[in-house]
Amino acid sequence: MELGVLTIADVIASLEPGAPVPDTVEAMVVPRTGPPFAGVIALTTKPSGRGDHHALACPACTRPSLKLYVHGEGRLGCARCARRVPRRNAEGHCTSWSLGGHEEDRLLRLLAGRSKPTPAAVERARRLAQELVLGDEDRAAAAIQFSEAALTATEAMS
Repeated sequence: MELGVLTIADVIASLEPGAPVPDTVEAMVVPRTGPPFAGVIALTTKPSGRGDHHALACPACTRPSLKLYVHGEGRLGCARCARRVPRRNAEGHCTSWSLGGHEEDRLLRLLAGRSKPTPAAVERARRLAQELVLGDEDRAAAAIQFSEAALTATEAMS
């Protein structure tokens, strides 16, 4: 259970075993900061590749969602309505992401989460790290050239 988040799994777990899933539930969701949400949430179904699954209906847009988040002044909404942007999506718009951030992320994903990385993963990570270092060296050399040109131009103006 996470503060500020209501999940369908938590709702189903709170029901008595074997009890039918109701159309609505009363819930109170407490965030880390700010006012809590207290109200009635409609339950609906969400289609998937293996049939329909129970889901929460977003109070703002009525789309089925597996998680609802407290946002604003005690309002509840799906990720889109609560404007929750995953880290990876937010990074895609940063300058650092286009200057090697996505390769750094790929490098960490190659090695993270494995108790013992495979030799192939280690080799891919080594090549990727080498590319990152070379790219950083190229950007540093370009920055030095640019700063030297700027200093020369400033001295010529004096």
